[in-house]
Amino acid sequence: MKSEPKKEYWITPPELYKKLDDEFHFDFDPCPYPCPDEYDGTEVEWGNSTYLNPPFRKTDGKHGKGPTAFIRKAIQENKKGKTIVILINTNAFINMLIEAGAEMRSMKRVKWLDGRTKEPWKSPSNTTCFILHSK
Repeated sequence: MKSEPKKEYWITPPELYKKLDDEFHFDFDPCPYPCPDEYDGTEVEWGNSTYLNPPFRKTDGKHGKGPTAFIRKAIQENKKGKTIVILINTNAFINMLIEAGAEMRSMKRVKWLDGRTKEPWKSPSNTTCFILHSK
């Protein structure tokens, strides 16, 4: 019998939240901790200034919803004219490129070619192009 995956919750450090709240004056959090059992932050209307610390993985989120579901909802809410501040883990090298002022472009799902066969990858991966312009 398979055991249920352990849910993990990672709470924003209070000093980081306060710094962001002082700037954006949050009126909503779709991922509160502790989260009520039946609550689904992707199924409710968000505030005018929302703070989002989404689940890191699907197994951490309520109702099997991970970061992608919350990012989709954030984009929908932003299209309504709302401000959404998202705190999400990234790899160190991504932050290095952002801090260096790189321009970012979504390349969507790239079908990388196998180095030996030149056949396209069967599971294309989301890819971002980073451009460091000459000064």
